[in-house]
Amino acid sequence: MRPEPAAGGVIELIAGEAAGRLDQWLARELGLSRAAVQRAIAAGRVTVDGAPADKSIAPAAGAVVCLEPEDTLPLQRQEPPVVTVLYADAHLALIDKPAGLPVYANAGQTGRATLADALRAQFPALATLAAPEPRRPGMVHRLDADTSGIMVIGLDADTVWALQRQFHQREPEKVYLALVHGHLPHERALIEAPIGRHPRDRTRQAVAREGGREARTAYRVVEEWPTASLLEIDLLTGRTHQIRVHLASIGHPVVGDRTYGPRRSLPGASRQLLHAWRLRLTHPVTGAALQGEALVPDDMQQMIARLRG
Repeated sequence: MRPEPAAGGVIELIAGEAAGRLDQWLARELGLSRAAVQRAIAAGRVTVDGAPADKSIAPAAGAVVCLEPEDTLPLQRQEPPVVTVLYADAHLALIDKPAGLPVYANAGQTGRATLADALRAQFPALATLAAPEPRRPGMVHRLDADTSGIMVIGLDADTVWALQRQFHQREPEKVYLALVHGHLPHERALIEAPIGRHPRDRTRQAVAREGGREARTAYRVVEEWPTASLLEIDLLTGRTHQIRVHLASIGHPVVGDRTYGPRRSLPGASRQLLHAWRLRLTHPVTGAALQGEALVPDDMQQMIARLRG
């Protein structure tokens, strides 16, 4: 199924803060092969802010990128992956979201598969929840596209409402693992700093001196190496990009974070090495305590093994 083009058949996207190389970014966003995108660029069918662009440039945040498709360009939507289910019953499911998979489609993401696509395919009950919130049926919280790990979804309207209430009241316990640059000043600490929109870049968040929302992140150092540390993190509030912003604000950004970290990260880090590891909550129907853990993904395990070596 082809995505809906803009007027004249042109596909229009808005570059984000961490788009990276033009050919790689377009391939990810449109669900194309990199070779197909490079052919389109070479043929002059890709422009950035109205001008022909080289495949290796990095579009600035907010740049308008347009692609004029050919009839032979395969613009079908990516097939969603099969998501690992950690626990499921008639009312809810705990799932393990892989890194690189957006929770739902944002504006301009015309061909990229999403977690919402995968869940609709795996849980037919979500079809009844699609009407009020078609982009994210059953979802009561989210993870960044490049963050891996555990999430809970509701499979009926009453459960969704009850889970939303729990998250609003901050009842679930959310524990993450993160690889960060450098050594932390304390073995355990609580970061308390309000978060709001970045004053100059609306695609980013920042610690806000005025007007920010309360944000609290607790961490514990699990292991240290010469250049990096492994942290266990309790997310006590749930602001956008909270862990990444808080750790960057104290000088220890998440390894591989292209938005809040240094230009050069540790070799082998292709994404932010942040993982939603454990989730504890109360089952809204049975009242039982429910806990799930998502295995640390391969890329994070490999980086840890490299640091230990």
